[in-house]
This record gives sequence, C-alpha cells and structure tokens, in this order.
Amino acid sequence: MKLYVLGTGHADVLKNYNNCFIIENDGKKMLVDAGGGNGVLAQMSKLNISAKDLDCAFISHNHSDHLLGFVWILRWGVLYPMLYKEEKDPFVLYGSNECLQAIDFLGKTTCGEKHWTKLKENRLILKEVKDNQKEKIIGLDFEFFDTLATDMPQMAFCINNKDYVFTGDVPLNEKYYEKFTNKKYLCLEAFCTESDRVKNSLPLSKHKTSAECAKLAEKLKAKNLILWHGEDDIDGTRKERYAEEAKKFYDGNIVVPNDLDTIVID
Repeated sequence: MKLYVLGTGHADVLKNYNNCFIIENDGKKMLVDAGGGNGVLAQMSKLNISAKDLDCAFISHNHSDHLLGFVWILRWGVLYPMLYKEEKDPFVLYGSNECLQAIDFLGKTTCGEKHWTKLKENRLILKEVKDNQKEKIIGLDFEFFDTLATDMPQMAFCINNKDYVFTGDVPLNEKYYEKFTNKKYLCLEAFCTESDRVKNSLPLSKHKTSAECAKLAEKLKAKNLILWHGEDDIDGTRKERYAEEAKKFYDGNIVVPNDLDTIVID
C-alpha cells in the first residue's frame, strides 16, 4: 500500500496544496479528500496520475479545503469519461450524509442537473458511511468512525489490515485512545509548532501542535507518526521544525511529508 501525498497544508496555505492524498493498493486508487480547487488536478498530474485513474474516493467533511476539489475530480474523472462513452466501472464516493448532500448540490450546480442525474444513474454511486461501519475498499479493510468534531460532522477511518489510522483534521478524541493504541501508523493533524502557539491561538482552539501530537503518539505507543495538515512551508523548513519538535516527546518513527511525497505503508 502506498500514499501519494497531494497536499499537506491546512485551509489557508498558498504555497502548498490543501491536505489530501491517494491510497494505492493492488493497482487500485482511492482519493481521500480533494483540497479546495482545481489544484488537485495539477498535483495529480505532477505524479502522472489522471482523475480517470481513480477508482473511488472518500470525503471526510464539508470544509471548503477538503470539499471543493471534488467538483473537478468528478467532472474530469467521472462525468467526461461517461459522456465520451469510455468503459469504466462505477465510481463510489464515500462520506457522511451531510457530505454527500453537499456533493449532490455542487454536482447539480456545476455539471448541470441533466448531466448530474445521468451520471448518478449510470456511473456515480454516493455511498453514506456511518460510525463503526466496515467496508472492503480496493482490497483494504476500512472501518469508519465519527471524529466527534465540534463544528460539523466529520468522519475518519482505520485500515485494519494495515494498522493505519487517519484521524481527519481534528485532534483524536479521547474516546478512541484505547481503540487506537499500539497502531503501526497514526496520522495526525499538526497545525503548527509549539513555538508558534501564540500567533495561532484561534486555530489551536480546535487543532494541535506537533509537540501535542507527538505526546499523544507516545502515549498511544504508535510505531509511526505522520504529521500533516500544517502551515504553509514558506521558507522550506517546516519538515525539519515539526520533526525536531516531535522528537522531543516521541521515540517512534516520524514522517512529515512534503507535497508530492510518496509514503510506503508496509
């Protein structure tokens, strides 16, 4: 299993792309979130991946930096191949009911109701996922969970046969600490470093620093910690700063990816 990291940034980044990635397994590809615009297509093209290469997708929540890129993914990767009569398997988009309602509205608005209706009748499947729901997707054992986010519904997942936990862009709720102890891969959002806490006081009311993420990973005995959904890498030092701070509190392997990095999940 591989992760193709399309973007590593939070909502307000300008140099980096918003946090989203592709999971590849057995030649199949699943997009997880899509960023805030058509930059998702540009990021994929840099990795020689087309929207038509995607087999399915998951949207975690309705924030613009995770949602709006799906307008372009569904248009280029699902609608156009159907209109040009290219033979493709059904494309499944997984998400909460709230997310799928938003996608449905955007699809009607941007693709036209006629095309959108035809798309849902012939190729696109909007599949709701709920807390504790299990699905076999691209050969992997997904278990979805409600992150218990305070501002809007947000779903995340664990891939049980890879011991891989993706927590979305909110801190892992204490409810899940026991469930996700001793996992091989723990993916957490790190909005900034502890030294930048003061200037980021408002975002940190619902996000965490790299130090806080490292302390949690140590507490949960994670083997590998992936930190993303962070600040813009303006001066090219973000990877080093986040990792250096995390190492003070966590003894496992730390991964702070850049945009377009590939992470191998063994």
